Amino acid sequence: MPNKHTVKGKYNEVVGKMTDDKGRELKGRAEHKYGHMKDKAQHKMAHMKDKGPDLPDMDMDVDEKSVISMIVGFTLIVSGLYFVIRAIDEMS
Repeated sequence: MPNKHTVKGKYNEVVGKMTDDKGRELKGRAEHKYGHMKDKAQHKMAHMKDKGPDLPDMDMDVDEKSVISMIVGFTLIVSGLYFVIRAIDEMS
């Protein structure tokens, strides 16, 4: 099921195309991609909880959920930066 970022981003992308507003179109495309990546990350997290390997015993207090959250967060940050850089490059 699409989240609000996917729907709002697609709306802004279409409106930007119709009004020939490149800024709104690119912002909508970036938000749509962010929503899509967020959906994918949530889907992967749901499947990784059951199928993920057991973490080795460590002296630190780290659980599987925090490690998965850090990996997903890092992936979202990198993908967000990629789309921002791409949008800036297309505007130039």
